[in-house]
Amino acid sequence: MCITKNKFYYTSIIIMCLIICSGLIFYPSYCAKGGYNGLIYCGSVLIPSLFPFMFLSSFIVKSGISDKVGIRINKLTRLLFKSNGSVGIVILLSMIGGYPVGAKGIEELVASKSISRDTAERLILFCFGSGLAFLVGVIGSNFFNDKNIGILLFLAQSISTLVIAFLSRFFAKNEIILNSKYTSHRKSFYNAVVESCNDSINAILSMSGFVILFACFIELLKGCGFADFFAEILNGLGIKDNISNSILYALLEVTNACNNAINNGCSVIFIAFAVSFGGICVHFQVMSMMKSYSVSYGKFIVFRIIHSILSCCFTYIFLKVYNPSKDVFSTYTDSPTVTQSKNIALTISLIILCTVFIFSCINKKINRGIR
Repeated sequence: MCITKNKFYYTSIIIMCLIICSGLIFYPSYCAKGGYNGLIYCGSVLIPSLFPFMFLSSFIVKSGISDKVGIRINKLTRLLFKSNGSVGIVILLSMIGGYPVGAKGIEELVASKSISRDTAERLILFCFGSGLAFLVGVIGSNFFNDKNIGILLFLAQSISTLVIAFLSRFFAKNEIILNSKYTSHRKSFYNAVVESCNDSINAILSMSGFVILFACFIELLKGCGFADFFAEILNGLGIKDNISNSILYALLEVTNACNNAINNGCSVIFIAFAVSFGGICVHFQVMSMMKSYSVSYGKFIVFRIIHSILSCCFTYIFLKVYNPSKDVFSTYTDSPTVTQSKNIALTISLIILCTVFIFSCINKKINRGIR
């Protein structure tokens, strides 16, 4: 049986590689265009909006801030999420920073032995979101020409995250909840900064590689006609044209999905589903950060679908309260400008980093006084 499974696995991989190689040979211009678009996206959106938060997530754990704050909120996080207080900041950063920030923070908590591996496997199921800078700066301001749409999507996604986080506590019966304490594993301020920066650079390079790879793959699917063929199959199943032309992109890569969906006239509710699901490209980025502990990808996908459905429901409710004007849904055709995205991400990061720095200095003085 194992031999049969292995044969099927390797046969599938070989066939897929042959198909991709054929596409690279017969459609090289599409692949080059995808690579170029991926590089532009990494340099203008991904790195400026995610890198500061990834650094911050790593620094907070390495410097011991998460443990210190965790002592204060330990009772609350135990009540709500059945976890110690150290996870509180990571959950917050995962909602504000973006998709891989939560995974990075969880990885640091496991490495510092602040949480158990079982807790980490549960946290990654809901510490997943597209981030405030991406939703407000890119989706809201640039794609929809209305930042309120981005805020609405962020609120819907964040509430969905908290709902799933709360419900997940009922499936944590056998988890070992470690006590929150200011342990000696923390590093000095300077070492924490240097190591956090190095770790974040390695993580962002890995993420950029995935983005460029999937950008090439998507353009290849367009060039060879597979995207149109897939849309026709969905049309035959009774799915509307605008949605059927956008589903494939939503499954693969979230930025292309949102751009394509808006061009096709899809509603904000579909965008809510796309950004909450994240796409396989983002899933690979998150999974690549979880080398130290195993997570079932099947379970991860199930929670992504649940999260997406909840986000759609909350978005629908919010749209009943806030009804955007029709010009918000004008077709988006130009390449996204990202000035707003950069400003939001860097401003928030600067404020939080200054707060953390002040907190570290105060804590350092306290420790000296104790000694």
